[in-house]
Amino acid sequence: MLRREFPEHTLIFYNSNLPSSLPDDVNLVVLGGGGLIHNANASPRGSASHHFRCMRFYMEWATRRGIPWGILSCGVQLHGLHRRDREEWLGETLTPWVPWLRKAHFITMRSPACAQAVEMMSERSDVLVFPDLAYLFRPASVAPTPRQEMVTFVMAGCVNPREIYCKRLLRAFKAANLRIVWLSMGANVDDKDSIAAASQSYPEAVVIPRSTPEQAYQQIAASCFVVSGRYHGMVFSRTSGVPCFIPDDSPWKIRQENFAADMSDASGHTRTLRSFLATL
Repeated sequence: MLRREFPEHTLIFYNSNLPSSLPDDVNLVVLGGGGLIHNANASPRGSASHHFRCMRFYMEWATRRGIPWGILSCGVQLHGLHRRDREEWLGETLTPWVPWLRKAHFITMRSPACAQAVEMMSERSDVLVFPDLAYLFRPASVAPTPRQEMVTFVMAGCVNPREIYCKRLLRAFKAANLRIVWLSMGANVDDKDSIAAASQSYPEAVVIPRSTPEQAYQQIAASCFVVSGRYHGMVFSRTSGVPCFIPDDSPWKIRQENFAADMSDASGHTRTLRSFLATL
């Protein structure tokens, strides 16, 4: 999608599997998207987690070479924000991120709550907010698919075959003669146990492991209903017009979604990036 939006630029994509080297002619480093701002599994709390160290690799590399960098279409992943000591808890948990959030040349977030959290930590006032960039995702390779009598469970967090409430939903859907599909949109390290449990406990269901974005979009668009524990499962449901159920105890990043926002406003992320590129 970004290659389509910026055909005049050469885009190189990396993930958390850090490269042994990076090109010498890079003009801009962009971190994004998804729930990038987190420090999960850091021990002790407030130290640098594996995820943060991977992100820091790119931020440090750009800084050492004097290359501008920014954060695009991201969210904050946190738990426990109902606590009274919210500000102190935020600072303690995401401490390693704070100096880097202050240095970023631009930051666009995907919800007002995430932007407020970043501004609170970084003491910035220029964080921009637009709906997630994935709301613009329309895979050209996916042909219009007629709705089918099936329900897709997008595995993540509390949406997994072991949860009691999922079992109750499954009984209701099966009683209505709806086919059941378990869909993985995450990394194997996140979903492998749920994939195995779905295959073992529901042999009559279809299990789709390690789907590409195009495959996931097509599967969701062809469903009559979606139950999603993953953020982008919810996004694809909304863009394809399929009703989606999000459990009450879903991760904070999903519950903070601004459903009143115009999905087309997601283009604000690309406008921001294009405006910054014009200054280079």
